[in-house]
Amino acid sequence: MELEILQTLDEQIVSGFSGKINLMESNTSQILGCFYLHRGELINAKYRGSEGLKAFYSACIDGQSSGIKCVVEAEIVDLREKKIHSPLSVLRRRLVEVADKTAQAQDSRPPDNLKLLINPSIMHSDSNVERIEFSVLCTLSDYNKVSDVYKFNPMLDYEITNALVSLRQKGAIKVVADN
Repeated sequence: MELEILQTLDEQIVSGFSGKINLMESNTSQILGCFYLHRGELINAKYRGSEGLKAFYSACIDGQSSGIKCVVEAEIVDLREKKIHSPLSVLRRRLVEVADKTAQAQDSRPPDNLKLLINPSIMHSDSNVERIEFSVLCTLSDYNKVSDVYKFNPMLDYEITNALVSLRQKGAIKVVADN
């Protein structure tokens, strides 16, 4: 059975829809996020505080395990909000890979309540900091709770998890509190 989110997107893209598709929790009808379409093109996604590709993939992955219903709402969409530049067919193909990597990284994800601190000695070490690790370090310079790193970093969750594990192995970050 195909995911309701993808079915709804397909229908609206084929019809050349402009507006948004609200993503709602099935039991409570709480709005979790939305997809924005302009003339049948997916241009942005917002979901649980994230935006763009991260929001799209997170909504689709969550939609596989929990009930998310879609409500289509015609609306004028501002093209300046465009954060997604790939067609749905490309996103759909990559969704399987992202879902698999997210599932694999789930066991390594640190608890949301941990507080992390950047170890300043990383600046003077011979350790090579990769691009995704640097992105996590930048987020950690503003937010020290694990939950905030996942919320405010634009990378996909599995990328953040892998970067945190790698940074911890390199001694670049340390746990300072467990609330």
